[in-house]
Amino acid sequence: MEPLISPVDDIMLDRCYEIAIASAKLVASVHPVTAHEIGSLVSGMNCYYSNLIEGHDTKPVDIDRAMAGDYSEKPEKRILQLEARAHIEVERKYLGLTQPNNDRYFDLNTMMAIHRDFYNRLPEDLHWATSKSWKISKVVPGELRSQDVEVGAHLPPAFAALPSFIERMQEAYDLEWKSNRHPFQKIPIVAAAHHRLLWVHPFLDGNGRVARLMSVLAMKAAGIDGIGMWSPARGLSKKVDDYRRLLQAADSQRRGNLDGRGNLSASALRDFSMFYIETCLDQVKFMLDMFDMDKLRSRVEHFFGIAETNKLYRKEGARIVLEAIHCGEIARGDAERLTGLGERLSRDILGSLIRAGLLKSDTPKGSVRAAFPAFVTGYYFPNLFPAGSPDEIFSDLKNRGSISLVRSRFHDSRN
Repeated sequence: MEPLISPVDDIMLDRCYEIAIASAKLVASVHPVTAHEIGSLVSGMNCYYSNLIEGHDTKPVDIDRAMAGDYSEKPEKRILQLEARAHIEVERKYLGLTQPNNDRYFDLNTMMAIHRDFYNRLPEDLHWATSKSWKISKVVPGELRSQDVEVGAHLPPAFAALPSFIERMQEAYDLEWKSNRHPFQKIPIVAAAHHRLLWVHPFLDGNGRVARLMSVLAMKAAGIDGIGMWSPARGLSKKVDDYRRLLQAADSQRRGNLDGRGNLSASALRDFSMFYIETCLDQVKFMLDMFDMDKLRSRVEHFFGIAETNKLYRKEGARIVLEAIHCGEIARGDAERLTGLGERLSRDILGSLIRAGLLKSDTPKGSVRAAFPAFVTGYYFPNLFPAGSPDEIFSDLKNRGSISLVRSRFHDSRN
């Protein structure tokens, strides 16, 4: 599997530096409390797109419901919801455990723990893998595969050799990691390791999820500030054909004397690494644009304008939400000042926003902060992931009955 690192040039390093700078700007543009809530939204986004790469289309609203323990009565849909919840819980757990500026990140024990935690949360129906020859085998959580496999045209290393291959990866990547002092210099290592981990194919199934999560953890371990607020998963899914093609190309043998000194193609690994890096840059820029406050203000106000037309929320609710996004938290008593309405009506509007999940509070009388349920994502952050048409969204909100509408005083005079 040598070389383990692609050739790194000034163009690649420039892109990596742009990622680090744009990610830092994203963090600086958002209050830390709001950033934490955005992290929850992004973990749902990661889940959606990672599932899509695996061929499982679980709608964002169904992911939201799974996190609230609201599962479908349809078995096939319920299974996908359980899978989504497992993905999100594992990602949040390990992002919370990963420390920035860590002196190492590629660790077999962590990789096996991620796999174990994920599969232990899955229903039994998803503990099985089918080979190209239609052989069905049980996936053992957290254990390296105990049989040889084929992955498309690629023949990963024999299962008996896996410990040696992984030990070599850990040794090489730890050395490279410590040799590059600046966070942005470590991103090419993350990109190359993403491919090589998939090339080794350590588990019978679940390798793609583990590799994508390990890459996100590596970004945080490198010290890339703001990685929890953006992720490569969306970009990889949007360009999934290129992702798969370049992964497969990087499996290829060395292409002559000018193609590195290892057994595998150095130029193909560089092509994949550059694709991965460009994808990261595209995604962090996308999220940075989403948090341009002037644009975000217009989108939030647009949502509340439609919501008022549908008699769900009054448009003054946008002022409360925007203030919470900007300030991180606001006191409940600020609602009257922000809406310009009377105390009672302002209190009703605030209550409706909390019941809808557009605001959160830790206590019945405590301060409130902005939240980002799936049904508003298409308005607040268009193209983050599919949100459904306006008619579908508002019809669903009314039919679910989970949101208390401001009915009695919705058309009251604005006192």
